[in-house]
Amino acid sequence: MLVSAVLFSASAGAAKYINNISNIHPLQITFVRFAIGTIFALVFMFNKNLSFKPVNSKLIFFRVIFNTSAVILFFMGIQYTSLTESNMLNMTYPAFVFILSPFINKEQICLEYVFYLLLSMFAIILILNPAINGINYGNALSLVSAVLAGFGVSVLRESRKYDSSVVILFYLMAVGGIFNFFMMIPYYKNVGLYVWFVIGVSGLFGVAGQFAL
Repeated sequence: MLVSAVLFSASAGAAKYINNISNIHPLQITFVRFAIGTIFALVFMFNKNLSFKPVNSKLIFFRVIFNTSAVILFFMGIQYTSLTESNMLNMTYPAFVFILSPFINKEQICLEYVFYLLLSMFAIILILNPAINGINYGNALSLVSAVLAGFGVSVLRESRKYDSSVVILFYLMAVGGIFNFFMMIPYYKNVGLYVWFVIGVSGLFGVAGQFAL
């Protein structure tokens, strides 16, 4: 989980850098991430001769919906706020996993951890720091992304009881990439090789983070 968090942060850092040097839409960045992930998962599945038929397609479907939405909202959030605040808010998703675990994973909540949950919620308020004019748009997107990621991780834990991580990742990247592609079409812009290179780096870090997760 720690390695996953570091890799996701590196991916976000590269994405923020892209926003600073170009005016491309975040959907173009996330599409490359999904495309790279699909290729990696395909190669791995062919090498291991794994079946593409999922055991529990319903759970995989919900995993795709929650995670794809979380990734897109997070990268959109980076565009409108600081990388630090966006990343800190996004990384609060374990708190939401904790809240959701009794409902999705049928796990018992240890009362001792409720204290830490309350601290996390207080930290979220401090980061958001609501002003008279309201909450920063980018921070709001990042927080919603964390909530959706919490749902996604909880569903992933259930889905892993039936299907392998690679099969789940393949459908996440492939179906999420198709969804992302059609959303990206109106915003697509051609950029230089250097920007494409940085987008690729961001995508590779993001995919590595998904594998680690």
